Amino acid sequence: MIPDRAHGEETVSDQPHDPHDSRPLVSRLVGRDARVLELGCGVGRLTEMLAEQGCSVVAIEGEPTAAAVASAFAERVIVADLEPRDYAAQLGDDTFDVVVAAGVLQQLQRPEAVLADLAGRLREHGFIVISLQNAANATARLTLLSGSFPQAQHGEQDRARLHFYTLNSARDLIGSAGLDVMRIERLTDPVDTAVIPVRGDGLPPGIESWVVTQPEALTYEFVFQCAPAHGTHGGDEGRSVPSQNRTGVAEDPVVTLQARALIQMGADMEALTHEWNALVRERDALLGERDVLLGERDALLGERDALLGERDQLHARSEEQARQLDVSRSQVRTYQGLRAVKLTAALHRILDRIQARRRMPH
Repeated sequence: MIPDRAHGEETVSDQPHDPHDSRPLVSRLVGRDARVLELGCGVGRLTEMLAEQGCSVVAIEGEPTAAAVASAFAERVIVADLEPRDYAAQLGDDTFDVVVAAGVLQQLQRPEAVLADLAGRLREHGFIVISLQNAANATARLTLLSGSFPQAQHGEQDRARLHFYTLNSARDLIGSAGLDVMRIERLTDPVDTAVIPVRGDGLPPGIESWVVTQPEALTYEFVFQCAPAHGTHGGDEGRSVPSQNRTGVAEDPVVTLQARALIQMGADMEALTHEWNALVRERDALLGERDVLLGERDALLGERDALLGERDQLHARSEEQARQLDVSRSQVRTYQGLRAVKLTAALHRILDRIQARRRMPH
């Protein structure tokens, strides 16, 4: 079963588990139970995914060893080069629901001619799925600004790469093959990983923050779903046609501008989200420091309360001792008073006796 075509160009952003692996997006756009022609299948990793979706795959691969491995997942693998078109005789009059060109067009001398030729093998309502890496992503821009050429990020494919594409030049390629873009999906890098550090200490401060806000700077790879343009036929090599939707009506420039604005808004939102997350992490760190200081304060307050408790106990003891001293003094005074009274009485008795003896006649 072939997925229904969208009317006009639809822009979608999606992200598989591996941010640099476009195969899940490509296989999803192909759909289930389709008859597929795959260009440059390699060892058949995408071929296997398509087979698991019930697709019948005819693949073209120029490297015999890789083709032998991929044959385990394909209906058949044609060992041939895409340029010149060595595959044409072996394909014969075979037609397909979907043609897949994933990561191979950059390596062809005239990719538009190959696309136009294979568009003629599409069945009614058939379409082509194309994946092209974005030559204007953030890392590539910074690498060029630093004076280097951004080859390493594309791996082994760079050794055979003849073309580098941005969104606009990819549209031009597709249009020159007589195709319309129906749908675009993107492999995107998060802001915090989109910028790989590059050599070049002379770059202006803040350039990385500026780069990630530019259009498509976070896009690592584009995946296009395309169909023959209205009124054109496959095999019209190099023909350039106006971009139209599937009803034959030219694209609305307002809708195009709105789509681009939405893409830019998504990039801006991602940048703001990154800044927001950084502020949240900074806030959490400050709150952690505050909690530590509050813990130290509470410990000091506890020590203070303990010292105040000891002071109050000492004060209470002092007051008790002062009270007991006052009682003791009062008792001493009382005792002393009683002794004085007794001594006075005794002295009076002694004096009385002395005077009594003096009055006695001798």
